[in-house]
Amino acid sequence: MFFIAGFLVFHRPVPWNFTDSVYERIVMFCLELVMRFTYIYPPLLLYDDPFEQLNYTRAAGGFLLSFITPDSLLDDELYIDDVFFGSVSVRVYRPRDNRTNRAAIVFFHGGAFVVGNVQMFESVTRQLAKDTQMVVVSVDYRLAPEHVFPVGLDDCQEALIHMMRYGWKEYNVDPLRIAIMGDSAGGGLVAAVAQRLRHRHDIPPLKAQIMVYPLVQFHNLKTSSYDYYYREMDGTAFLDPRGLVQYYLMYAGIDIKSHSRIVDIILNNEHVSTLNRQILDEYIDFNILPQKYRMRKDLSFAKYDTETAELVAPFLMNPDFAPMVQANLSGLPTSLVVTCEHDILRDEGILYAHRLMKAGVQTTWKHLPTSFHGLLNFHTTLGTAGNAFRYISDWILSNV
Repeated sequence: MFFIAGFLVFHRPVPWNFTDSVYERIVMFCLELVMRFTYIYPPLLLYDDPFEQLNYTRAAGGFLLSFITPDSLLDDELYIDDVFFGSVSVRVYRPRDNRTNRAAIVFFHGGAFVVGNVQMFESVTRQLAKDTQMVVVSVDYRLAPEHVFPVGLDDCQEALIHMMRYGWKEYNVDPLRIAIMGDSAGGGLVAAVAQRLRHRHDIPPLKAQIMVYPLVQFHNLKTSSYDYYYREMDGTAFLDPRGLVQYYLMYAGIDIKSHSRIVDIILNNEHVSTLNRQILDEYIDFNILPQKYRMRKDLSFAKYDTETAELVAPFLMNPDFAPMVQANLSGLPTSLVVTCEHDILRDEGILYAHRLMKAGVQTTWKHLPTSFHGLLNFHTTLGTAGNAFRYISDWILSNV
């Protein structure tokens, strides 16, 4: 009886098409429950301070990922070294053969700008190097709130430029075959770095950019993918709107404790002034989404809070912070954008891919109809994730 009662209280069903099989849905049901009780519930119950909650989440997330992450840098197929590119710590993976003029991938990990490091993504980057037989550089950029915007972005750019100017010689890489890749917040960093560097002539041009469920906008948190989360996935351990807003504000260096209502204001889309909304709507049009993802009626913006709108406007309108607001996307490298059905970032990823295409950028949009945010980290656990990983690796082999 106690077990049944506990099940009814804590059960959070996942959508019927979550992963590719019933077996994997059962696996994810169990893993989601573990994640919820490991790093969702405890910090909320133990701490009131969002920064203390974050510290707990960092530790718990690292603990969980340690079970699927190699704990040794020794590998029969790869040389793996922790080094510095300029002032930025990176981990470099090199295939053990002596081939020259190979391609390279510079990887920016996800984690909403506040969580993650090269070790937490070790399984992803190591497998990427093996699948592609390319040099992979995983960037250990500094995190917020200790280092606020644009420090993490600057770190990623510095590491990439170092690879383009010097690293290619040391690692026998063709400087014209260097790509950047990232997931979630890392995908947003990829977009921002590519935008920054596209017109520079003192470094080689980027060969490609790969953005996996990228985080690229902060002006509309009532898209259909957010609405889907509230209807189908609310209360689960997957990326949630409230946590995302808190982390985005930490990245911006905005003190959540001093602005007690700011998270709710942003969740209600009351953080964009009428003037800025008109500017943004010129090139951020969610009506170009596939028909099934369009909202039946526009409830996105009803009013706005003046203080919050003024506070976030410098970030909201800055493409370094929110790459979607870049008015001109021409001149960017060949692109892959991967989106997942069960993800609050789904719609912005789709829209960014369409905007790249409209700007004349050679772009592949790959939608995963049974997948979820954070999928890459499960590539050794779920066939659904493994298949997605192989698609990305094959695309890289064909385009880099």
